[in-house]
Amino acid sequence: MHIGDLRIGMVDGKEEFFLDGVDDPNFHSIFLIPENVRIKDFVDRAVYFISGFRGTGKTSLLRYTLAEIQPDSRFRAVSLFKSDIPEEKRIRLSKHAGAIIAEHDSIKMGIAQDFKSAWTWFLLDQIGQIVLKAPECSISGKSKDDFLRILGLNGEATFKKVLGFLPKLSGANVTIGADLDFFKGKVDLDFENERSTKATASFSEVVDAAIACLSQIEFKQKIAIGIDELEVFFIAAEQYKRDLCMVRDLIFAVDRLNRIFRATNQNIYVIASIRREVVDAIGPLGQEVTRVVHDRGVSISWHHAQRSLSHPLIDLIRKKIGAAIGPEYKGDAISDFFDSKIDGEDLDAFLLDRSFYRPRDLMWRLTFAQKAFPSKTKFDTHALKDTENDYSSQLWSEIEYELSASLSTEEVSAITSIFSGIKRLFFLDDLVAVGKQKATYSKNVESFLNSHSLGDVCNMLYTHGALGNDFRTGSTGNVSRNRWIFRGDNVLLVDQRMTLNPSIRKALSAIDQRKRGSAGGKKR
Repeated sequence: MHIGDLRIGMVDGKEEFFLDGVDDPNFHSIFLIPENVRIKDFVDRAVYFISGFRGTGKTSLLRYTLAEIQPDSRFRAVSLFKSDIPEEKRIRLSKHAGAIIAEHDSIKMGIAQDFKSAWTWFLLDQIGQIVLKAPECSISGKSKDDFLRILGLNGEATFKKVLGFLPKLSGANVTIGADLDFFKGKVDLDFENERSTKATASFSEVVDAAIACLSQIEFKQKIAIGIDELEVFFIAAEQYKRDLCMVRDLIFAVDRLNRIFRATNQNIYVIASIRREVVDAIGPLGQEVTRVVHDRGVSISWHHAQRSLSHPLIDLIRKKIGAAIGPEYKGDAISDFFDSKIDGEDLDAFLLDRSFYRPRDLMWRLTFAQKAFPSKTKFDTHALKDTENDYSSQLWSEIEYELSASLSTEEVSAITSIFSGIKRLFFLDDLVAVGKQKATYSKNVESFLNSHSLGDVCNMLYTHGALGNDFRTGSTGNVSRNRWIFRGDNVLLVDQRMTLNPSIRKALSAIDQRKRGSAGGKKR
């Protein structure tokens, strides 16, 4: 069999699901659960957030978990924050639904927007759509009818809606234009005069009324709602803060509903996946997002296992290739489709140490080899080495993408310029000197250095796995120390010697140095 014939999946988990869906018969057999994740915790509603850096498998874990909770796709739904709510819709949501509040953060009193009620309504609408389209999921009754009636899903023109689901608001109030007698028993109505055919009500009261009715519905099926692509990108300062507020309040809406469903023993599950760096960026806005995501979530990590050919990431490749060949295949895909050494380096070291320890990295490596050498029968040394430039460029692009969560395009470009052509091993003082030199002929670099510390930049790159520590200790200086975020070393030693991740050195044309001997033993 040629490697080009192996259908091992897509690089992006979301695209793979759009192609096959979680009902693909191979999906459950090849899915690999991270060692620090227990699906039972989601089923028991002990956790309902999935966090992690880009490419760690958040989408795959989200879809797998939803399918474990509810195998029938009629009773599942997934919404994509980034794709389903693009900038134009966010502007409208901010205009119509973001109540203005005074909010205290660690720096000053400021004005911010509160989207909690709007996102809670959004999630209720997702549930309501399933109840409406698959009525067999629950027992018919007054609570069910009232729930759909409050949401305006019963055909009545109760509210004017924006974005297809949200009542048009005036401040914190909603205008109710129909079914007034029904709403009188649910919320406090304010009529302009005795003959008015319309009334206003507090939107938060209407949301609470919908939740109260939902809590009384008797469900025969579990309802599973997923929220994916909770990502934020820096375009402008106001847009960035607005989007952080949106993600923050969506997190709180997910937390609120799950607490209610758990307390009322309701068969509804809402699970959200969020990029780790977005959680960190939200922190300064106040309101303890980090605590909520930590207490009620899991963070995906693949660094716990010892590096070997049995490492979970390599085992994932083994399973994908085996599934692509078919059930008749009984061999070991790693030994059958790879050389045991690549340029004298053990295969596990070559694949894992030239990565950020993420499933997506290895998928990039394999798919580049497949596209360049589809007729080869193995992912041999030639196929892997000859696609190293493409692979390295792609992984640096991934880093640039991650940096864009908190930096502008110009700032990310400045970082790329500063690190391009740097020595493979360097100290912070070396980096500062390089930056000053490049600032003399680049206004963008000069502007960046005037407002950013390169020490902070190194810490940022460390959290993404782009650089780590590589220094020597001991009385004779012969003890090698290597520290990386994906090996569990959470803090960069910025005063010690640093190095770029081997996976991105070619992309940045890093200058190699003569080796001082070789380190013995296997690293993790």
